[in-house]
Amino acid sequence: MTISPQQPNLPELLGYALVAPRIRVFYVPTTKVACSTLKLLISQIEGTYSEEAKRIVITPNISQEQTIHNYLVHGLTRFFDLKPKQQWEILNSDQWLRVGTLRDPLSRAYSSWENRVLLRAPGTPKEIFARCPDVLVDGRVDVPGSFKNFARE
Repeated sequence: MTISPQQPNLPELLGYALVAPRIRVFYVPTTKVACSTLKLLISQIEGTYSEEAKRIVITPNISQEQTIHNYLVHGLTRFFDLKPKQQWEILNSDQWLRVGTLRDPLSRAYSSWENRVLLRAPGTPKEIFARCPDVLVDGRVDVPGSFKNFARE
């Protein structure tokens, strides 16, 4: 993709991208595709990761490891905060490593359901729970049946 430095026309997805300027890495995070691990790795190599912020940040996460998604913890630069000329350089220069990840759609769907619906991740819209109710068998959650409800929705 070639983008003019004067008038970039960036896809919305790039608004979520992160930049590690010292090591020249441009990362487009994709939820549920090693996103936490990659943010941690890139921020540690960049030298912006804050263990102290990880301990004190107040965020509705399931685990302490999930705090890596907070900008105070990973410390990486948000792509949309850069000037258009800098964005253009990052997207077009041979000096930058551009990273994104993909995942098998079925395992991605299962993982999303498991995290958001089965484990009731904070921030999940309540209507999701109403539309994808757990299937109970003998008072226990029937995981395959519950996932089937989610997939049908």
